[in-house]
Amino acid sequence: MKEKVNMKSSHEETQSRYKVVKQRSVKRLFYLIVPIISLLGFTGGVVAYYGHQSEINERVLALKDSSEALALEGHYEQALVEIEEGLKLRPTFEVLSQNQAAIEQASTYASTIKEVSGLLSEQKFQSAEEKLTNVRKLVQEEEGPLFIPLQKKINEIEESIKVGEIKKELDQLNNVDILSEKLTIVSAFTSDDAKSVQEQISNKIVQLTSNQSESLLKENKFSEALAVIEEGLHYIKEDEKLISLKERIKSEKVAFEKAEQERIEKAMEAAAKEDLQNRTAAVEVVNFEASVNEWGDLYINGDVTNVATTGIYSIIISYKIFNLEGTELTKGSTTVYPHHLNTGETGAFEDIHYGIYEDVTVEIDNITWYLD
Repeated sequence: MKEKVNMKSSHEETQSRYKVVKQRSVKRLFYLIVPIISLLGFTGGVVAYYGHQSEINERVLALKDSSEALALEGHYEQALVEIEEGLKLRPTFEVLSQNQAAIEQASTYASTIKEVSGLLSEQKFQSAEEKLTNVRKLVQEEEGPLFIPLQKKINEIEESIKVGEIKKELDQLNNVDILSEKLTIVSAFTSDDAKSVQEQISNKIVQLTSNQSESLLKENKFSEALAVIEEGLHYIKEDEKLISLKERIKSEKVAFEKAEQERIEKAMEAAAKEDLQNRTAAVEVVNFEASVNEWGDLYINGDVTNVATTGIYSIIISYKIFNLEGTELTKGSTTVYPHHLNTGETGAFEDIHYGIYEDVTVEIDNITWYLD
């Protein structure tokens, strides 16, 4: 009986020991698993945190890049909205704060430039230029790509102001030299308005040049007319209208010179004839009588007219006296009075020969005179 009891006690003891060992193993496993689980949980949390932060960073950087692109395109308000969104996510992101300040400043400049454009559209060029000068100084002091488009816009408006001023005064400009100066200015610009004004100036130069040369041409001042055309072609090269007018002036110059030469030749010929007339046939005898009275005296008298183109004086009538058989009996001369005869005037002459005592014939042999 005692051995049986002992065997039973031994078995229970073994079971008890097994339970103790098992409990100890479970506790050891528990103590081992809990830290691992905790470690895994912590690691997961860290990973999740940094993942979230990384997403925020990516979003902030995307907002930064987007706002910069918008600002460069001039969409300042939208750019500032995205920067503010980025600053909410990363309030200490210094780059965003710097960009925000720069964009706000650029927005202010852009508003001023817009005001200048308004003044320009109202043709208030002086006010626009003054305001533009001020904002240009401010923009030039800024650094960074954000202000480059503003500087470009300022240059464009400055060009528009100069073009607008020239266009406004164009109607009052009627001097080719002054117009050429304006043409030089606008030729340096590339805008459509500049090209339009350049065309207007060119047309006006051509018009003024044509009118002036036409006026000189009417007065047969060919050299002066050609000089005017050459000046116009200096400014408006290869202009078809001016080239055509130049050829016309040359042609009319040749025709005029030819006609003038013919006229001169004819004038010289006429002058020669006139001179010959004046020297050889300036005096026309319009009346001539010769008679012998009962006392045998021969009385000669007559009238002559100055048919020359100039005045004549000291007119002497020379004559010969023939008998009825044609034998020369004597000759003589007499002076016309008055002493001087203008063109178309008539003078008289007379003379007496005593002791002829027969019928005779008297012929005027020669007439002499002096020209004025």
